[in-house]
Amino acid sequence: MWQHTLTALRRFGGLPLNFLILGAVTAEQRDESLDALRAATGRDAWRPLQTTPFELPIVPSSIVVIDQLADLSTDDQQALLRWLDQHRDAMVLSFATHTILGLVTNGQFSKRLFYRLNSITLSVDEETA
Repeated sequence: MWQHTLTALRRFGGLPLNFLILGAVTAEQRDESLDALRAATGRDAWRPLQTTPFELPIVPSSIVVIDQLADLSTDDQQALLRWLDQHRDAMVLSFATHTILGLVTNGQFSKRLFYRLNSITLSVDEETA
């Protein structure tokens, strides 16, 4: 299943889409997915520091990597959404262990941000992650 994820990132990475990878992935798999997306797009990567305030790249052509999407605070969610609104060509590669939809339903995660980041969702089988 993991190879299907990498193949999809290579295939669709040239499109200005955001990718959400659901499931348990290792640090190595996160790096592999970022490498696949960087190769497909030719873009650099930016991993925001989990500091307050949330820092995003000045260069919007970077791939913003969110390692634990469910852990973003409400303020960070709003900052990311504003940044995406200002930088329409930006890409986000995000990871979540479990579906974010439950957090959206409970009002703990921005519905608008969820749909912006959910352009392409790739699920990873837990037994192969």
